[in-house]
Amino acid sequence: MKVIKEVIVNLPKKYDYVLIDSHPEISDVLRSIIYASDYCVSPVKLDLQSSVGVPTIVSEIGTVNKDVALMKATIDNNLIYNPTIFSGAMGMMAREYRGTPKQTEADEMRRLRSTGVVFSAYVTEGDGIRKAAQERLPVYDISGTNAEKQSRQFLQLTSEFLTKCP
Repeated sequence: MKVIKEVIVNLPKKYDYVLIDSHPEISDVLRSIIYASDYCVSPVKLDLQSSVGVPTIVSEIGTVNKDVALMKATIDNNLIYNPTIFSGAMGMMAREYRGTPKQTEADEMRRLRSTGVVFSAYVTEGDGIRKAAQERLPVYDISGTNAEKQSRQFLQLTSEFLTKCP
């Protein structure tokens, strides 16, 4: 589990945050990422599959934390480890009606809240992100109403992220 943490520890000290994007499938790689992380967030599409997947990730974070505590108690009491904190699910590709999430998205946000923390900021579905991906540019560099809206939403999400993951 220590491989990814060893890489991060040896990065230059000029970084305040290191973001690791991974597939949510439970695996040794994901366990290594959890071990290396102070905080975990889960970007999710607001649908039933995601509201089922988030509790799985939260559970795996708890399992890694318990496993490391057991290793520290039985194998290596010099092991330095701060338990990883799940900071919340981030709604992505949400659909809106008149500036608020559509009923199905609102329902999924409520369902996710019953399993843990959900960021109040979210990012809507739209052309801005698609065009940015197609042109290999940040959404902030794409013109158009939807891209500008999504840029503002990412700024709101980033602000919330910084408060939940200090």
